[in-house]
Amino acid sequence: MKKQAKGYFDEAKWFHTGYTPTMEEYMPLALLTTGYEEIAMTSLVGMGDVVTRDAFEWLLGDSKILKASEIICRFMDDIASHQLEQKRRHVASSVELLMKENGISEQEAKEELQKRVVDAWKDINEEFLHPTVVPVLEI
Repeated sequence: MKKQAKGYFDEAKWFHTGYTPTMEEYMPLALLTTGYEEIAMTSLVGMGDVVTRDAFEWLLGDSKILKASEIICRFMDDIASHQLEQKRRHVASSVELLMKENGISEQEAKEELQKRVVDAWKDINEEFLHPTVVPVLEI
């Protein structure tokens, strides 16, 4: 939760200083502020004694499923809310950053983000085809 609060603070600093990050700078913070890591952790906590420490370590490690879920959430949110957020003055979204960095239109940026969403779904499906063994307690 502290990481997410810091992420919101960093976004607020960008906004109030008028700083526009690169897509490379934006992504780690954008994925963090989706809140998916906290949701996943809370889900594991809610499972009680069935979940072991190894399961938490797996989740907090380089979990491809978690990262892909965050990407889907972030890009779909940025696509859907881009125009509204610009009207109410908000920190730059992935749509704006792609437009600026690549000299493309809003529609082209949204199409590129949709492609990345499809790739993230492919990552999730791939992980389900090759599941990670996560030890759990026997009941």
